[in-house]
Amino acid sequence: MKRVICSVFGMLMVGCASAPVQTVDCTATYRTMINGVRYENNVQIYQIKTDHTGKEYVRPKHAKHLMFYGQWYPRNQFINYQCKKE
Repeated sequence: MKRVICSVFGMLMVGCASAPVQTVDCTATYRTMINGVRYENNVQIYQIKTDHTGKEYVRPKHAKHLMFYGQWYPRNQFINYQCKKE
């Protein structure tokens, strides 16, 4: 009985932790500062997700000298979003 309860509880926790991912075709501007000089780079955003608290995260593709390594970044780190409607 304990195993069943633990299994059900574990499945519920995993289900709540995973956020739905939306595939998009957007571009945005990412600001960086190198040696006191501010650079703005246009990057392509290909996925957006919202966590259980309502925060939005984006997954950008690599751009020129920027390597994002497939991680999720807070949406507010990027500006000037322009998305194509499908």
